[in-house]
Amino acid sequence: MAIKQFSDELARFLASKDPEVLCITGKWGVGKTFAWNLYLHEAQGKGKVALSKYSYVSLFGQNSLEDVRYALFENSIPSNLVGKKADLSTLQSSIETILGNWRGAFKFGKYIPKVGDFAEGIGKLGFINVRTQIVCIDDLERAGAGLQTKDILGLVSFLKEQRDSKIVLLMNDEAFAEEAGADFRSQLEKVADTVLRFEPTAIEAAEVGIDSSTIFQEWLKADCIGLGIVNIRVIKRIERFARRLEEELRSVDSRVLQQAIHSAALFIFAKFQPDSAPSLEFIRNFNPYEGLFDKSSPEKPQHAGWRALIKQFGFTHVDEFDAVILQGVEQGRFDAVTLKAAAEKREREFKLSDKDRSFSLAWDAYHDSFENNVDAVLDGMEGAIAKCAQAITPLNLSGTISFLKEMGRGGSTDQLIQQYVDARQEGAEFWDLSKSSFRGEIKDPDVIKAFKRKFDAAAEKPDPDILLERIGTQKGWNPEDVDFLSSLSADDFYKVFKSRRGIDLRRAIYGALMFRDIGNANEKMKTVTKTAEEALRRIGNESPINARRVRNYGISVGADEAGKPQSTD
Repeated sequence: MAIKQFSDELARFLASKDPEVLCITGKWGVGKTFAWNLYLHEAQGKGKVALSKYSYVSLFGQNSLEDVRYALFENSIPSNLVGKKADLSTLQSSIETILGNWRGAFKFGKYIPKVGDFAEGIGKLGFINVRTQIVCIDDLERAGAGLQTKDILGLVSFLKEQRDSKIVLLMNDEAFAEEAGADFRSQLEKVADTVLRFEPTAIEAAEVGIDSSTIFQEWLKADCIGLGIVNIRVIKRIERFARRLEEELRSVDSRVLQQAIHSAALFIFAKFQPDSAPSLEFIRNFNPYEGLFDKSSPEKPQHAGWRALIKQFGFTHVDEFDAVILQGVEQGRFDAVTLKAAAEKREREFKLSDKDRSFSLAWDAYHDSFENNVDAVLDGMEGAIAKCAQAITPLNLSGTISFLKEMGRGGSTDQLIQQYVDARQEGAEFWDLSKSSFRGEIKDPDVIKAFKRKFDAAAEKPDPDILLERIGTQKGWNPEDVDFLSSLSADDFYKVFKSRRGIDLRRAIYGALMFRDIGNANEKMKTVTKTAEEALRRIGNESPINARRVRNYGISVGADEAGKPQSTD
């Protein structure tokens, strides 16, 4: 049934005083209780609820009619307080009403019994007062083992016929076993005046289930519709999660929150509706391009369906930020520090993307028309280089600088290149064009010179500890490694050897002496060996025990020198 018809039928039911039984069926979690409460609130707000009292009871865990009768009395409230939970104040009001009626039946006060005299029977007395009111009985299919369905329906019929009440039954009739379900439906037909099936579409579920006052309402609505979620209970879970995300992410770019909610909707759908949604593991490893080229093993039909859903939802992969959201969904809580750090990084990525878009727009002005707008085009390119350096690749910089020179703007290019270099806080590797994948395409000579200058200035000297350990472990080296090691002094090697212990020490010594056994060692390799041996000899001269230690590496120390203090000259 469409939501409009459903709401109209509930409005009619609530506005009438006539005793009536309305049964609302639907799958678990689809939102029957939520929808009932929503439209009851709306009718109450408009003054369109005919009866003055209301009682709600869930049969989940109830094991006898006595329990149900007492619950109906205990949970009775004035209908203008719909939404207020029954509590001691409402119970006290109900008891006082009973006492007033009870005492009124006695002519003389001395015969009025005290409350304690009939405390054990208060439930029975209370049920006498359940009349001419709206009664909602929920979770019929989840009643306890001691409570028979026919007894519940008998109570419903009694409330309608003898107590002039209006009763709403909420249930998932599919939860009954086949035989029991057939018997139940047969009995229900004799009791219920109207049976409504609550089956909202994804659009209707989003309209009903999402709070329109939130700043993320439209995002969340689109996400829930995109995933085809009709379970309002799941929608409310996503909404609660989105509220927490909003609290944590209100200080960052709104696109970060939008991505967080988009991803959370998918993750929560997967976690709480596993029969309808892709698995979390599938989402975690999702690659939109997987299977496009390798057709050797056909994909499972279920996985193909999941893949189609995820792609049409606009989800590409779990990035670093999504991974934090996914962890929060799985654990039911966030690490606020981790979430904030990931959000701020994602914000920087969005802003960098904006800059990249600005640079693209500058070139679009050139490509997209035949207008005589040379100054506007060139001004846009110069401005983009000055403002968007972080988003411009070396290849695009080279091409743009060459274009500006060709169009007569060569006088400004040196300054633009320097602005680019100053703006890019990169390591030495970025400036080393010899290792760039596009080194053959970066052709502007001024760009090449600027990058070389920056590389020469930014090239970091390797750490001797790390370098010696690497050579000692891998038994291999680069020419640059030999150049660097040959520039070290005996003091440098001494510091490395003295600071290390165990396997780390042995690896460093092996690395330093690696070139000693090479037959065609060049002069720089020989220098490395000589300097390293000098450092070891110095260590051996510090004590007799160290003299024996360095002997293991082929370093001889004279017995007359061992233990003598070293000169500091």
